Amino acid sequence: MQIYIRKDYQVYGPYSQGEVESYLKTGLLHYTDDARADESSDYQPLATLLGLSTPPPPAGARAPISDLSKKSSAGFANLSKILRLSPAFQATAFALLLVGLLAFGTWQFGWQIPGFKRPPTVEEFLQEHRKAFADDLLTNKKWANFVEGLHLTVTCKAATLRSLKATTIDGSDNAGFDGDNISEIDMIVTFQWDGVITKDGYTDVEIVLDYQNGRILRQDVLDSNALINTMNIDWKSLGATLLMLFSAM
Repeated sequence: MQIYIRKDYQVYGPYSQGEVESYLKTGLLHYTDDARADESSDYQPLATLLGLSTPPPPAGARAPISDLSKKSSAGFANLSKILRLSPAFQATAFALLLVGLLAFGTWQFGWQIPGFKRPPTVEEFLQEHRKAFADDLLTNKKWANFVEGLHLTVTCKAATLRSLKATTIDGSDNAGFDGDNISEIDMIVTFQWDGVITKDGYTDVEIVLDYQNGRILRQDVLDSNALINTMNIDWKSLGATLLMLFSAM
């Protein structure tokens, strides 16, 4: 069979069926092009002339949208089967998610939820324990002994907590339950005392505590009007003090 092709109002051919099929593969011809056999004068789509009910897509062409939709639908159906969960599993997963959200909200925002308690912030911890630290300064003799040993001739009579700070182990603002995230406590204390010569004297001391182990890390004298300070002896002042003591005898 000899075939004629009509493109852009031009007629080409005749071509053999083998030539036409070769041209179709290379893209020179298309299945939708008008064509007729040499014994006919009626033009029809080339695919019809070749007896194809549905012309195949050209090489490299995309699949029809309908085919893609069918494949996508099938894929989603398979996915839904894979992800299909039993009602009991769905209920358990939802409960765990709800508990996680409530716990996070309690931790971060202080939601008051029965059964949940947010650990205090550093500031809340200090406010809660400030009185306990102040009472310890008044009742624990080790602080008075420190001041009296520092100045030798004085008797400690009071202590005032002027400043209270804390640092945490992980550097956050979370003090932890019962202060289990508190690393150090930093206090500035004014001790009042009476001496042999100086009355109503004072000594400002910075005290740094290892909170987790309950031990003193550092005690530094910041200011004092005492004549004797064994941590930093001023020999001139000490000589003057001794002279005054001997003169008073």
